[in-house]
Amino acid sequence: MKNKEIKKAVSSDRKQRIKKAVTPYREWEIKKVFCEVQSLAFFKGRNMSKFRFFHINEHYVSYLHSVDNKVQFNKGQKRPYLGVVLSINTVDYFVPLESPKPNHANIKSGGPVMKLDGGKLGIMGFNNMIPVIPSCLIPFDIQQESDEKYKNLLLNQLEFCNKNRETILHRAETTYQKVKSGKVPHYKKVCCNFEKLERKCQKYDPDYFKKKKAKATIPDKE
Repeated sequence: MKNKEIKKAVSSDRKQRIKKAVTPYREWEIKKVFCEVQSLAFFKGRNMSKFRFFHINEHYVSYLHSVDNKVQFNKGQKRPYLGVVLSINTVDYFVPLESPKPNHANIKSGGPVMKLDGGKLGIMGFNNMIPVIPSCLIPFDIQQESDEKYKNLLLNQLEFCNKNRETILHRAETTYQKVKSGKVPHYKKVCCNFEKLERKCQKYDPDYFKKKKAKATIPDKE
């Protein structure tokens, strides 16, 4: 085989290998640790659908909260917290959002918290993201929201999330790796224990209930 033919064959083989290696979602390497991030609705390895909003089963949240008290617990709130779902190393994660609040002005947008449109649309808390199983996800239809002001906020939040999808995936991955490494004190302090929650979420029992502590009393007797 001539040199030109050899070069052509090598080039063709290299292109095929590169083509096979290309994925429809972006990948990053952090400190030589590969972490694959993708959208929840990844379809046959070809397309990545847009983010959607979900609620999450309150019972499931209670269960994870019993495992790690950093899990955001929304008991008694007017609206259960809303979020998007993405995957980290094939594990689905629910990332909660918050509506704009005055105290958000004191929060830095870097690190495990991301301000949406500079905080005008609220924040996304990667520190509070939790692993989730499909049966505990509750799809949320924005069009069914009766409060027009809140509905418009949600539409704007969702639009922002989809326009900044790669940034969101990158921030989720970065947060996950920094917590996993245990080398960044701030992340360890404010973030959920992702690895512990991953182990426990697979053992979730829908019939689980938190056991009450034993309490001794003296019965009333006349």
